[in-house]
Amino acid sequence: MANLQSVREPRNREMKILILGLARTGTSSLTAALQQLGYSPYDWPDRCVLGHLPRWTEGLQAKYLSRGRPLEADEMDQLTSNFDVLRSIPYPSAFSMYHLG
Repeated sequence: MANLQSVREPRNREMKILILGLARTGTSSLTAALQQLGYSPYDWPDRCVLGHLPRWTEGLQAKYLSRGRPLEADEMDQLTSNFDVLRSIPYPSAFSMYHLG
């Protein structure tokens, strides 16, 4: 499971792009193009390799099924701190949790 700090630290990379499309809407092609332009998208493999998937699952279950711990904007920011593009699911579902400031 992801080891998240209780004190919020600044993002390593500024969030620049949110891709809120659902599956099968061209998000993979857009991600490949953004990588060629030097962006760093956060995608399913990243969530799995970095151990974030259980936390995302719990956060979405809390939002939609009222069980588990909600995923707060600060925690989402920590999970995605090393990326400047958020891509695909679960972001359309979690978008209302993310504070854009």
